[in-house]
Amino acid sequence: MDEHLGYGRSERSDSEDSRNGYKNKRVNSSYGSMEISVPQNRKSTFEPQVVKKRQKDISGIDQKIISMVCMLSFG
Repeated sequence: MDEHLGYGRSERSDSEDSRNGYKNKRVNSSYGSMEISVPQNRKSTFEPQVVKKRQKDISGIDQKIISMVCMLSFG
């Protein structure tokens, strides 16, 4: 959200757009159903990168996370 808005969480800005809390979203994964919190902005222009808007099934994301961790750990 910092990158999207152009300023940090505790910084002030003259921008017309600002943070607007979080929205709870229920998604399904290979581990079952779970609720996540997705950040929002006032103009609704923020596009989440990991779990996209209107995406309900995140099965397979666990394998992507494991492979990223392995890449960071074993370089």
